[in-house]
Amino acid sequence: MEDVVAQEHAEVPTDEEYAASQVTFRALVTTKEAGVIIGKQGKNVADLRDQTGVKAGVSKVVPGVHDRVLTVTGTLESVSKVNIRRLVVPHLCL
Repeated sequence: MEDVVAQEHAEVPTDEEYAASQVTFRALVTTKEAGVIIGKQGKNVADLRDQTGVKAGVSKVVPGVHDRVLTVTGTLESVSKVNIRRLVVPHLCL
């Protein structure tokens, strides 16, 4: 019974605690978009990591598959700073 009472009174995380927890964002991107995200010699993804503090990467190429998985992990605040559209769209010839 004490366990039930303890669970009912468990503290709800504060906004700061929630924002500090780790989250992971995954998205399918085309091979061309993956190249833009990575950049020459990995510069774009390195800049993204430095500017936001996230861990970011793109999955390896799989023969016959035209998409790759972009993974971004960090705090809620840092992941929310990542704007993939702004990074990718100016470099694509639509």
